[in-house]
Amino acid sequence: MGDEFSGEGAAPRKESGLGALLSRPQAVLVLSFAAVILVGGVLLSLPFCQVRPVGFLDGLFTSVSAVCVTGLITKDTGGDFSLAGQWVILCLIQVGGLGLMTFSAFLGSLLGKRLSLRNHYVLQEVFLPEQSSGKFGKILVFIVSVTAVVEFLGALLLWLRLGATEAALFPALFHSVSAFCNAGFSLWSDSLVRFRGDPVVNGVVMGLIVTGGLGHVVLFEVTRRIFHHKKKDLPVLFSLHTRIVFWTTLVLIVLGAALFYLFESRNTLAELPWGDKVLASLFQSVTPRTAGFNTLDIGALSAPALLLITGFMLIGGSPGSTAGGMKTTTFVVFFATLRSWLRGDENVTIFKREIPREAGRRAVIIVSSVLFLLAAGVMVLSLTEGGGGPFHEEGSRFLARFFEAASALGTVGLSTGVTPTLSAGGKVTLMVLMFSGRLGPLTLATFARGQEQGPRVGYPEEPVMLG
Repeated sequence: MGDEFSGEGAAPRKESGLGALLSRPQAVLVLSFAAVILVGGVLLSLPFCQVRPVGFLDGLFTSVSAVCVTGLITKDTGGDFSLAGQWVILCLIQVGGLGLMTFSAFLGSLLGKRLSLRNHYVLQEVFLPEQSSGKFGKILVFIVSVTAVVEFLGALLLWLRLGATEAALFPALFHSVSAFCNAGFSLWSDSLVRFRGDPVVNGVVMGLIVTGGLGHVVLFEVTRRIFHHKKKDLPVLFSLHTRIVFWTTLVLIVLGAALFYLFESRNTLAELPWGDKVLASLFQSVTPRTAGFNTLDIGALSAPALLLITGFMLIGGSPGSTAGGMKTTTFVVFFATLRSWLRGDENVTIFKREIPREAGRRAVIIVSSVLFLLAAGVMVLSLTEGGGGPFHEEGSRFLARFFEAASALGTVGLSTGVTPTLSAGGKVTLMVLMFSGRLGPLTLATFARGQEQGPRVGYPEEPVMLG
């Protein structure tokens, strides 16, 4: 009865090898990103992309950082790479921000090509799990359209602020794309420190970062509510997902700015005018989730401020966005689950809505995976960077390595200045953390897991003492 069956009533043949691997959406996503990273690393290692010599390892590191929209650098983007190299980095950021599969699907739809059932399943499972098949094409077009419009408006505003000259065109476009994609790459060696007191540049960049970090689901619901409400009198209610994202984002930004101002008021903010203090605090609260731009010297921040930023870097943006981290919804569901467990309540509720138990379990898995990867990354960095001395001598260097690992895993790009000085082993470690952080611990876990083997054999239960 065809190739899939050996006879009547026979079970379908199982795919094996590469076919079985490519049938899993997470595997396609991982392999696609890896392929783009490799191509980008090769291109950035070629002479026409360089002003000063850049080895393959540094070229590959830059490619990983760009595709994973992180922003950590071992070479100066504006000084070591030529205009061609900067265009390559910009394209890698855009592909990494939108997602290679979304980009390919949209281009394919423009060419009038139909997606195969497998590719359709891959795209929907990885990028648009919340959407029904009927809305799939509209959502893809919406994602790319919103990205193009927002990045264009951001580039226009930055171009006007930078002088509206021909020389300002590329920097405006580069920083608009980098901000919306939450990449944090800058053509200036001091990032945005030179614009610390500029409300226009700060406002535009923060707006791009927040918009890119909200996620396509939130942006789609907001757009639908605005235009649908004009056509009909019936209100369009926001989903629980959107409400969680909105409130969590608002609370984190306000709370982060207040705490940063408190921690740095006698340090990096001490000599600044009052207006610049507020603006710098607000910017440093927005950028860790997860853009990587900075208007203050990160290496000069106090330990409490660095720990605050580290926490924000691990939380990250929201699902379906260009941001990394464990995601705002994961953070909220995780603590809501803990609250329910501590109360002895089996039901997890948020905003008077019950959360599926599976969501709570996934949140616990993701948070645990992020913390495990962070601990492993810090340990490896301590080994590769010679951190074998007494803690009273290694304390500050340990904090710097901890911050660097969190920045890589959260795909943020903020650095205390350690990245360019890392050994080859340290650079490889950060590349693994960036790759893991961009694709998500849950995606990598399901990719590494083998095919389902069917029902397992049960064993007798026996209690174990805990606590």
